[in-house]
Amino acid sequence: MRTMLRMAVASAAMLVAAACATQPSSQGDASLQKPTFYEWRAANPVASPAPQNAPVFSQVLAREYLAFSRFEGGPMNDARSTPIFTRKADSAAKNENPAPETLAAWPLAPQFQQELGAARTRLTTALDAGARTRSAENAALAQFNFDCWLEQQTENFQPAHIAECKNAFMQAMGRVEADMRPVAQPAPPPPAPQVYVVLFPFDSSAISPVAARVLDQAAADYRRLGMTAVRVEGHTDRAGPDAYNQALSERRTKAVIDALVARGVNASGVSGASFGEARPKVPTPDGARNEENRRAEITLSR
Repeated sequence: MRTMLRMAVASAAMLVAAACATQPSSQGDASLQKPTFYEWRAANPVASPAPQNAPVFSQVLAREYLAFSRFEGGPMNDARSTPIFTRKADSAAKNENPAPETLAAWPLAPQFQQELGAARTRLTTALDAGARTRSAENAALAQFNFDCWLEQQTENFQPAHIAECKNAFMQAMGRVEADMRPVAQPAPPPPAPQVYVVLFPFDSSAISPVAARVLDQAAADYRRLGMTAVRVEGHTDRAGPDAYNQALSERRTKAVIDALVARGVNASGVSGASFGEARPKVPTPDGARNEENRRAEITLSR
């Protein structure tokens, strides 16, 4: 009988212990019911302690740290975190650019180290690349919310508080990285077509020494400028019959093309046309000789 009584008492004690183990403490319940930082912040606006002429990054960071220190010192009654963020608010207000919190400074559980470590690296990489000026407000919000996330994750008993700061960090960090992307530069315009004029002796398609120097320059520029298309157009003056001048202009066109190819111009990109006396550069009466009209024009382009 006594044995049965002892067993019944032990069973009742185990049931009570189990019930207690499944219920959060009254202190935990009260903490879970407290407002999150952003809920509290909506009802308690905080002005930045930084001077109005301070950089935007410093103004925003000082404001966020000050608000969080008041939140931790007020409804959260957190004597450990309050002075940390008060000091950071003062430092930011002085434009001292306090660094994001380090994981080593907080007793963070091992299972959270990798995610928060990667987040801090992501943040510091952007800050070191100039995000404090190129994306000032977003960078300040990203830094503050990282510190908020680290602090809340270290405590690890208020899931809504943790998620709020983590999500705010991710959103701000996304905006920072968008601001930091290089601005796409328009492609430079192709170089303007280059035109060269080769002059010929009367009734000739021979390449003179002067013409050879023009061809040398054209071939050199073809390579230097990365040109891919070459157009050669042959002409004559108005002395002589039309049919004869047409044939002469064709010989001049061919002579120039051959000379360019010999100088390294890709033959597949070369085209030619010949106009006889039909397109004089200098208008003259029919039958008149003119040196400027005895020519081949070379145009380089892409």
